[in-house]
Amino acid sequence: MHEWLSRVWGPNVDDVRRLPVLDQAPIHKTQAATNAFEEYGTDVLYNPQPAEVYWNKPFESTLRHLWEQYMYEEARTPKGNLKKPSRGHELAFDAEAWASVP
Repeated sequence: MHEWLSRVWGPNVDDVRRLPVLDQAPIHKTQAATNAFEEYGTDVLYNPQPAEVYWNKPFESTLRHLWEQYMYEEARTPKGNLKKPSRGHELAFDAEAWASVP
């Protein structure tokens, strides 16, 4: 969890608290994870299981579909690697995925 926070979530440079919405996986609630979230200025919201099924299933399914579509359609580097999506692409993926939630 700490590695993901340091590589993906990154340091809190704008001094604004952040709020990821996580499932009830035990790894998300360990003392090490709690300490890491605090270190990165992050509050955490844990979805109860019914919410996990109701909200996250359509969200994650749509997000996965959009990402697969991006990987299939987008340009590649000269070496054939997939180009990193822009912040705008990522935000559009998230917005469309949230719009799919009933």
